[in-house]
Amino acid sequence: MVLSELCIIENASRRMQRLGYLKLLIAQASKSSTSNLKVLGSNLISTVTRLISIYPTPELANYLRVTIPGQPDKSLLQQLEKSLSLTKPTDIKVQIQDIYLSSKNLPSQRGRLVPRDSTNYPRLGVSLGLLRKDSYTPLVRGQVLLHLLKPDEVSTFQEYSPDMNPMLLTQEQQFFFLYTIITSDKHLIIPLYHQLLDTKEEFADYEAGNLLPGIIRNIYGNFRQQVRSGADAIRLKKLLEMADVIERWKDREYKGQGARDETITVRLEPLVDLGILTKDDPFSYRYRLSPIGRRLMTQLTKNDKEQDIKRQFFTHIIDAYSLGLGKISDDAERLHFIYESYSRLKSPLGYAPINDVMLLGILLAIAAKRGSFEIEEGMQTARTIQQKHPNLVRFNVDRMGKLNFIKFEKEIVEQYS
Repeated sequence: MVLSELCIIENASRRMQRLGYLKLLIAQASKSSTSNLKVLGSNLISTVTRLISIYPTPELANYLRVTIPGQPDKSLLQQLEKSLSLTKPTDIKVQIQDIYLSSKNLPSQRGRLVPRDSTNYPRLGVSLGLLRKDSYTPLVRGQVLLHLLKPDEVSTFQEYSPDMNPMLLTQEQQFFFLYTIITSDKHLIIPLYHQLLDTKEEFADYEAGNLLPGIIRNIYGNFRQQVRSGADAIRLKKLLEMADVIERWKDREYKGQGARDETITVRLEPLVDLGILTKDDPFSYRYRLSPIGRRLMTQLTKNDKEQDIKRQFFTHIIDAYSLGLGKISDDAERLHFIYESYSRLKSPLGYAPINDVMLLGILLAIAAKRGSFEIEEGMQTARTIQQKHPNLVRFNVDRMGKLNFIKFEKEIVEQYS
């Protein structure tokens, strides 16, 4: 193992719960060529906390009674109870995020953002490779997410729509986040779920968090021989220190704070949005592996899991979610979706990161219900076509011979139409 390839979310925060906010975050970041954490975070919070006048439905009332007592704006509860006490209830002013989070269609109703989250939540976009670390502008992976959004989906964060809840994820968005989270955090999340598969009953977040120190120390042991620089040594040392800090919280019940709860929440709550975990109570921090989650994680946690993610990930997705889609094996049909993806993601110079081109291409194929293919299979298609038409397909290769970027000439479509 090479230390530069260590994939783990190291700046986890308990506030990184609902993935739906990333739609707004990346969309706002895409409007500027440069940004900073303060500006981006402030824009996010000011948008989702915008007050909307609305009639207090039973589900909104139930949501507010559960969530608001621990928040600063407790006066909202007084407004709610006063409105409900009237013969004809009147509108109350609530944050737009509360209206969406109160929906019973959401598998989890936790994750409400508050002003202090302006610095915490945007780091999730960085950790998942959607935003650049310094300028907080979208990377191409972030652009992939934008291409998976429904029309007007982002605007519903600003203007309330009873017909569209942006906190809900489409199936293609679920698969995008599932692939992105697992590949960004695979050295921790895969062994975590390998152990959670042994849990047949409901488990609490702190119980899953108690597993973290041992997993992190195993990561340290696997990578410590690969240290080649002072920066590498510091990174591994921080991991070991994190394990020690989490260990001090071991076997304590839920506190809602501390290193254990901060570190484990991002590995649990977002996966509720993805259908991997379920909750009997949408307000609790207690989970079960869903049938989908059990099927998928059983496959992803088998031996040789690194290669399995590269070569079988979407095959496992199709099976776990029982989609009934076949494999696209024809190069011409794969090229149809690969080129469509490339056309959306290419830079002004005509190149696009090949991994992201393949990812969006696969998701477009699934959305069209035409089938699926793996990223490695898509790359092989690109290689095969490039050998036949070297003037129409070009690669950028790193010093290790790995394909990084791809460029198509538009004539390639005519060759394979």
